[in-house]
Amino acid sequence: MALQTKTFTAGGTADTRYYSIQLKLTEESVSTAGNTSSVAYEFSIRRKNSGVYTGPYYSWTITIGGKSIPINNFAFNIPTSGAASQVIASGRLTIPHDTDGGKVMSFQVYTPSAQDVAPSYGPPEIRLTGTWTLTAIPRASSVSAINGDIGSATIITISRASAAFTHTVTYKFGSLTGTIAAKTGETTLSWQVPESFYGEIPNARSGTVTLTCQTYSGNTLIGTKTATFRATASEEVCRPSVSGRAVVTDELTKGLTGNDHTVIRYVSAVQAEITASPQNGATIAGRTVNGKALTDTLDFPQAETGTFVFAATDSRGYTGRDTKTLDMVSYIPLTLTALVSRKTPTGDIVVVDIKGNFWEGNFGAADNALTLSYQYRTGSGAWSDPVPVTGAAISQNAYHVLAEVSGMDYREGYVFRLTAGDCAMEVTREVSISAGVPVFDWGKEDFALHVLLKAVEAAFSGTVTLSKTTDASGTADNGPALIVGGTRTTAHMEMDSNEILAKSDGVTPAILNLNTNGGLVAIGSGGLRPENLTASRAVVTDGSKKLISSAVTATELGYLDGVTSNIQTQLNSKLSGSSAFAKLIYGGTISQNGKKTLDCGFTPQFCTYFMSSAGSADPWVGGAVNFGKNNQEFRIYTSGSAYQRFKVSRSGNSVTVTKTGSDTVTLYLYAHR
Repeated sequence: MALQTKTFTAGGTADTRYYSIQLKLTEESVSTAGNTSSVAYEFSIRRKNSGVYTGPYYSWTITIGGKSIPINNFAFNIPTSGAASQVIASGRLTIPHDTDGGKVMSFQVYTPSAQDVAPSYGPPEIRLTGTWTLTAIPRASSVSAINGDIGSATIITISRASAAFTHTVTYKFGSLTGTIAAKTGETTLSWQVPESFYGEIPNARSGTVTLTCQTYSGNTLIGTKTATFRATASEEVCRPSVSGRAVVTDELTKGLTGNDHTVIRYVSAVQAEITASPQNGATIAGRTVNGKALTDTLDFPQAETGTFVFAATDSRGYTGRDTKTLDMVSYIPLTLTALVSRKTPTGDIVVVDIKGNFWEGNFGAADNALTLSYQYRTGSGAWSDPVPVTGAAISQNAYHVLAEVSGMDYREGYVFRLTAGDCAMEVTREVSISAGVPVFDWGKEDFALHVLLKAVEAAFSGTVTLSKTTDASGTADNGPALIVGGTRTTAHMEMDSNEILAKSDGVTPAILNLNTNGGLVAIGSGGLRPENLTASRAVVTDGSKKLISSAVTATELGYLDGVTSNIQTQLNSKLSGSSAFAKLIYGGTISQNGKKTLDCGFTPQFCTYFMSSAGSADPWVGGAVNFGKNNQEFRIYTSGSAYQRFKVSRSGNSVTVTKTGSDTVTLYLYAHR
C-alpha cells in the first residue's frame, strides 16, 4: 500500500494550445535502514480539444528527486479518440533522505518545443517545477542524563524515534570507559555512577561524563548521538575524617585543678593533636587547630580558651572538622602596680602603695591565695631579704595594701623590688625613690635653705661676707649680696641657739620673707603665709604638687568637726534603714490633664508637695497627702477662690498624680516612708 500519492499539472490554456503536462508521484515505501524512499513517477501529456498530432522524434532530459531521466527518440502521438493523453515517461526511483530522516524532493519536467515542425499543431514548451515532502524516516535517538554524585544512581533518558529501535549506551570519564547498556529497548536507565570515578578527580570536586548512544534498527546502526552530565564527589561523602585531642600538659595546672582536662585561662599549657584521613582518592592539603596551622601537634603555652576546633582540608577543597571542649577556669591574671613615697621629706619612713588584680576563686583542687613582699637596695648594692606584706584588702577581684618601711635614710635613694604571687603566677616590679630634700638643714659649720632667696641677711658667730659674684666673662651679677658680720642692714637674719630669727632694727621676731622665682612666702609668728593662697579656704595640692586654695571654705570644713566615721556610710545606713525619710520622686511641670506615674522604690505612707503657679498669689504653696485613703485630692489657689486640683493615688511602690485645670504648674513631690 502506497504511503502517499500526488499529481502536479501545468498548461491547458490557449497559450499552450490547450496542451497540458502532468506528473504523478507515488511514495510506495521507505527504508529505515537505508534512510530512503521508493518513489514511482508517471509523466504524461494531454490535449483538451480534438485533433491528432504526430510529431517527429525528440530527445531531452527531465529531473525528479535530483535524478536525471533521459527521454530519447520520443514522438508525440495524441489520438483523437479515447484518452486524449500520452505517457511520456514512467518509472521508479530510490530517493535518499537527509541525515535527520526528512526529505523535500524537487522535480523539473517539461516538453520540448515542436514548433520547428508543426508550429500550429504541436505542443509548445510547457514547464512544470515544484517540490514534494516525503515521509520522514526515524533516525538516531537522543540521550540525556541527570547530574549525579559518584557512588549514587543517576537517571539516563533515551528519546527514540521508533519503538522498534534498540540502543547501546557507553560512557567515558577521564581515562575510564565502559558500557552501561547493550541494545536495550528501555528508554529510562538507572545507572550507579562507579566509585572508580573518584580516582580520576583527586584534586577536583566534579568532572564531566560523556555518554554515547548508538541507535539500531535490528542489527542496522541507524546513528550515534552523545550527551554529557556532571559527576560530583559529594562533600558529605568525601570530606576528610578528622579526630582531635587536647590535653593540659603543665604540672602547675594539674596540681591546681586535679586533672589534665581543665584549662586555667592565660596560664595552662595545652597540647593539641590532630589525626586526619583523606577520602576517596584525595590527599590532605592542610591541618589547623583554632585557625593555626599544624602538622600533627601544636602547643598553646598560655591557652586563652578551652575550646579547640580541629580542621583538615583535602586536595578537593573539602574540610572536615572536630571540636574538643575542655573545662575552663576563668582566671584573671595577677597584676601589680606600686608607688613608693616618703612619709615626710626628711623622715626615715617610706610608704609603699601596692595594688592590682587578684582572682578570688577556686581552681578545682585549691583556692587561690595572694602573697606580697618587698626588697630594697641603695644604688647597685645588694638586695635586702624579702619582707612579707600582709593585710591586703581584697574585693571584686582586686587587692590594695599600704606598707610602711622604717629605718630608711632620707639622704639616700632606694630601689624597691615588689613581688606579688598567687597560685598560678608571680609578678615583680621595681620602683625607685630619690633622696629626701629638707626645707632647710644645718651642720656644724653651715646652714642651708633649699629655696632660692631674693635677699637674705644673717648674723652668725664670726664674720662671713658674701659679695656680688661675676660670671665667666667678668660681668658683675646684679643680684643682692648676703652680708653676715660687718655693717648690718636694717633687715637681717640671726641664728640664736636652734632658732632662725628675722629682725628689723633689733625687733624680734619680724617676718622672714622667702622670695622665690614665683611668689612671696612669709614665715612669721602668724604661721606660713604663701602669697598665692586665698584667705579662709581649705588648701590642697595641684597636679604639680603646689599648694593652692580649694573651693571649700573654712566654715564648710568646720562642719566635719566631730565626725567619727565615714559620712557616706552613715548616709547609706540611714537611707537603707526602716526609719522614715523623704524622697523626691518628681520635680517639673504638669499641664492640663497631665498624669505622672512614679516609682518610689518603697511603699510610701504619705506624700508632701510644693507647687507654684503663674497666677498664684504666693509663688510657692505646699501641703501633704495621706495614703490612708487613695485618690486624695489637694489644691493650689491661684487667685481668690480659683485653684488647681490634683489627685494622688498609690499602688505598691508606685505613686500616680493626675492634674485637672488649664494652667501649667511646677510641682515637687516627695514620698515618705
